[in-house]
Parts: sequence; C-alpha cells; structure tokens
Amino acid sequence: MTTFNDLPGAPFASRHFNPFAGQDIRTLIQAQARLRADHPYLVWRPFEGPRKAWTYAQFAQTVARFAAGLHARGIREGDRVLVHLDNCPEAIIAWFGCAWMGAVAVTTNARSVQGAEMVGDHHDRQRRRPGRIPPVGGAIV
Repeated sequence: MTTFNDLPGAPFASRHFNPFAGQDIRTLIQAQARLRADHPYLVWRPFEGPRKAWTYAQFAQTVARFAAGLHARGIREGDRVLVHLDNCPEAIIAWFGCAWMGAVAVTTNARSVQGAEMVGDHHDRQRRRPGRIPPVGGAIV
C-alpha cells in the first residue's frame, strides 16, 4: 500500500524547519488524487436537478483550473477573494481553489441581507480602485 511518504517529493527536506511543509491544501489534494484517483470525493444531491459527483482526480483538476483562472485574472498569494454563494459544489471548489493558490477565501452567506450589502460595498470599492479585476459572471472575485 502506498503511503503519503512514498509519494514523489516526500519526505520534504524542510520539515526540520517547518513541520507543516508539504501539508498545504494543494499538496494534500494532489496526494489524495494520486492515491484515490477514481474514488468518489464529492457527491452533490440537490433538492431539484440531477446528482453530480467528482472523483478525487476530477476534484483536483477542477480546483486547479479554478485557481489558474483566479491567477489569470490577477489574484495572487495573500489576496482576499470574496465568495458569495449558496451552499453548493461551486462554493467548495472556490474555497479550495483559493487555498490551492494561497489566496484567502472570504465567505459570506448568500441568503443574508448583510452579506448582500457587503458584496455591494465591496463591488463599489473595487470599481473605484484602478487596476482591479471586474466581476465575473455576476460573482465578484
């Protein structure tokens, strides 16, 4: 049986200085995607509509693509990203995508009036700041 320490790049040389080296979200998701590629990771059964499922490998690929999309839009490590979504797979993908690239997901409750006001305030401030990225498909990143 393959263990985490059997994976390429492990054990990590910097463990003596940082006991959490190699324990970041990206490394952990990639390790599980290699170990459990075809196993179910996330199953979404909405009240209405079809069921949707991701394997570990599919989830890792989706999260990596989300992170790459954020990076392409100018988001960098340490940046904060507002995630204003209902409880859904996209919210999970957004949170892990931010963590994957080192950004910080700032989540709000999409059903909260205060959350909606925060999104509006954030959007107004972003419009006044030159060089910031515009909203994507109705979501502010």
